[in-house]
Amino acid sequence: MSSTMTGPIEAPLQDVGVEAKVAAKAPDRTSRVHASIRRGERREYRFVWAIAFLFFLGVVILARFFPRSWRPDPIGTGQYRTVFGEAKAITNMTIPYAFMG
Repeated sequence: MSSTMTGPIEAPLQDVGVEAKVAAKAPDRTSRVHASIRRGERREYRFVWAIAFLFFLGVVILARFFPRSWRPDPIGTGQYRTVFGEAKAITNMTIPYAFMG
């Protein structure tokens, strides 16, 4: 062994050639696959969130036609929220349960 080697991984690379060095330094294919899966999961989450938001927006709009005493307070804060704010809060409370497990 020569004194220029710094670790056990470099020894086989020096013997094999330039192609092996390039292949060893290339990003791992599994990391790209995992990134693709995460990207797909984010896309799926956003799609489900958007559908649920539209559903809850409709529910909140319909609920505004009833007297306030008839409407439940699903957020539990007792504060007044806009229709969009209330639909967003309900969506953020319920959608994570769809992805548990």
